[in-house]
Amino acid sequence: MAADSSYNLAIIHYYAREKYYHHIQQLVLECEQKFGSDPEFTFWRAYSLIVQNSISEGMRELEGIQDKRDTILCSAMLLAHAHKKCKSVDRDAVHSLEKRVKTERQTCGERALYLAALYLWLSGRHDKAREYIERAIKMSSYNIEALILHGWIDLTCGRESAVKKSMKFFEEALSISKVQPQPLDGLLGKVQYYITRCHFSHALEVINQAIASYPDCLPTLIVKMHVQLTLQDWEQSVETAHRCLQIDLNCIEATRIIALNLLSQDGDYSHASVKLGELLGYLDRFEPNNHQLYYDVSLAFTRLCGRSLIVLQQTATLLERAIQLVPTNAVYVTELAHVLKLQGNSRESLLAYEKAFQLDETSVPALTGIIFWQVMGDKLDEAEQQIEFLTEIQSSIGKNTDLLYVSALLAQKRKKTADSPDSVVMSLLQEAIDVHFSVIKGHPFGIHYIKLLDPDLLVQVARILLNYAPTEPSPPGSPVSIALKRSNYVLEPLMKFTPGLVDVQFLLAKITYLSGNSESGQGLLQKCLDEHDGFCDGHLLMAEISLHMKAPKMAESSLEKALSHSFEIQNSPFYHLLKAQVERQLDSHVDAFRTLTTALSVMKSKKSDTKLARPQGQVFYQQQLTISDELSIYLELCEAYIYIITAN
Repeated sequence: MAADSSYNLAIIHYYAREKYYHHIQQLVLECEQKFGSDPEFTFWRAYSLIVQNSISEGMRELEGIQDKRDTILCSAMLLAHAHKKCKSVDRDAVHSLEKRVKTERQTCGERALYLAALYLWLSGRHDKAREYIERAIKMSSYNIEALILHGWIDLTCGRESAVKKSMKFFEEALSISKVQPQPLDGLLGKVQYYITRCHFSHALEVINQAIASYPDCLPTLIVKMHVQLTLQDWEQSVETAHRCLQIDLNCIEATRIIALNLLSQDGDYSHASVKLGELLGYLDRFEPNNHQLYYDVSLAFTRLCGRSLIVLQQTATLLERAIQLVPTNAVYVTELAHVLKLQGNSRESLLAYEKAFQLDETSVPALTGIIFWQVMGDKLDEAEQQIEFLTEIQSSIGKNTDLLYVSALLAQKRKKTADSPDSVVMSLLQEAIDVHFSVIKGHPFGIHYIKLLDPDLLVQVARILLNYAPTEPSPPGSPVSIALKRSNYVLEPLMKFTPGLVDVQFLLAKITYLSGNSESGQGLLQKCLDEHDGFCDGHLLMAEISLHMKAPKMAESSLEKALSHSFEIQNSPFYHLLKAQVERQLDSHVDAFRTLTTALSVMKSKKSDTKLARPQGQVFYQQQLTISDELSIYLELCEAYIYIITAN
């Protein structure tokens, strides 16, 4: 292998680690045009084809390098793997190849051992990879590439003792390297080590060093972009993303970060959807067979978009692409069912969950999804039996946030405990919160963290908790209710990490108001409405706060704004209740009586759960009427009637 091509091999290794398989094919083609054909380049092309299920094509590529000295082991391993992926497995061929590996590894050279270790590591076989790389290092203790690979193997094996030792191998390799600039793989290894140990400032220092050494290297800028994200510096991360786009206009990772920033920090669903559409186009062009990448890209956006229909349509398309490539993957089908659920498509979501469960009858997420729709469909006995079954096996699989959440929904529907029914729901939700945050703990902030954080789930938990909070603000000096405290606890991390989410801003404003601080709640809500003027629930809450502050004209203005954005708001009894309260404060008692009569009619027609879809595709839910609100309608109606009779 020519010395000039070592940099390109490091880039290939980066793309292999990040699972950008089609990028490997393109880079191999460029390298062959520049350096000529080489068995290692051929191996990487074959590898990228086989992992993307182009089995026959990949096997043909391997035919010419099976007997080459450096690729004799890795090609035999990859070929055996390819045979195992075929519909009809040639057992004799697999046995012959595995036998050949055992024979050749006794006499092969250190390069062959290195490439075999590299392949084994990328395949997730860390212990076997370590065995091979240690043999290579024994042959030559100054093998820089082998030392660096040993560091990567230890860093990613999942064992704390090995992770601690990994930096030693990176440092040793970089210290004995006589070539400038220093090996890119080693520098990136040090960066990843510091990220793993949560030493993000050190990671930034090293990646800046790498960028200074390799100024036109796209992967170094991509890594820097992600390091800046771990520091929660969205502004710098987006700036680096634009630098990436200057090198490659179609950079997938840079476009991904920009789109996430639009959702997370700005709450700009419309522009985020457009950017996500661009991202989908780049995947179609530059990673068209990468089902894992289609799936991975969808995850954070689905959970971060506040149920925006236009964003969810894009994530559904990403998942459909993944499923087209691998129709039998239950994980992908389950995720599509989740997206359909967030879209409010109950029938299609349930069918998708059932299909996923047929594909994998051990899938807890698929079964949990089915149980969710059983609860929503009031099939409570069936749901309870399924939950009891999953609860029994939780001791082996660990407690599951989603299952605890669905259990809380079931308890909310049941309301049959000897104690107060509220205590069971609150207890299950608290357990769900504890389990959820324990899973996240220790993970560095980034795209994967957002997926684990699951803002949508936390928002739904906060909404349920608020059902058990007082409907009127706490008097000055009185203790804040447990439900309000827990809701605030759930939403605080979202305000820290994803402040652009309109639902988070709205709910925190409501919690602040109900906690007895009307002015602060009003201020938070106004900031939310300044950015999202079409948010109907926000205008309704603003009217409620204004009424509490004895400002009926302001409340009337808020109701008019809500109505101007959606006439469907008139299907909400809560809207009519607020309107009547405004009219009563303005001494228009006859009008209040008529409005309350309308509220009663709407309430009885059970239209209070109507969805309101804004032009930008954001789904809002009308304020759900509490028992207290229903009682208020009847009491206000009685008072208005008595006043009118008395006046006459």
